[in-house]
Amino acid sequence: MLTQNNRFAFEASCLEVALSGRHPHLGAWTGETPHDLELARDALQRVGLADKAERPCTQLSGGEQRRLSMAVVLTQDPAVLLLDEPTNHLDPAHQVDILNQLWTRVHQPDRTQIIALHDLNLASCYCSHVLMLFGGGSWALGTAAEMLTEARLSKLFHCPIRAVRDRRQTVFAVAGAPGATARQDETPIADS
Repeated sequence: MLTQNNRFAFEASCLEVALSGRHPHLGAWTGETPHDLELARDALQRVGLADKAERPCTQLSGGEQRRLSMAVVLTQDPAVLLLDEPTNHLDPAHQVDILNQLWTRVHQPDRTQIIALHDLNLASCYCSHVLMLFGGGSWALGTAAEMLTEARLSKLFHCPIRAVRDRRQTVFAVAGAPGATARQDETPIADS
């Protein structure tokens, strides 16, 4: 499980932290094998931290710490992944990179991922199904195409959400206050 916020309490190297993902696979009195070390190094490579393998984890930026937490999960390689906001603190390039890796992983045999994700645009690109929790025991479940609509998202987030479509994809945006209009000096963006 990848929780929303991770803090590293001990000053271990990034490689040692990534290697901790193998601990559930070790016996009571066994140490890490060369294969475990290879998996940890591979995970650091996959999240773009291979060059920081020997750096203390406490000296990483927030986004680097998030990617290191993802490396731990990738090193563990569980059949089922529970991810709470895996793209937290990441710039767009790293968000896409992490979600591309998760997409590839979930399409392998016997792999399941459940992701809590508030970024509607990333959800529309990467999620096959969406569960919306409205509060008070009310919920809705369906395919991403069925669930990611202006009406459902506006209800979910208690604010107007607008879908902007072009020939490639639908992008969601907060529409602002009901009845709000664009400034007069703005030029609308044409479909391309």
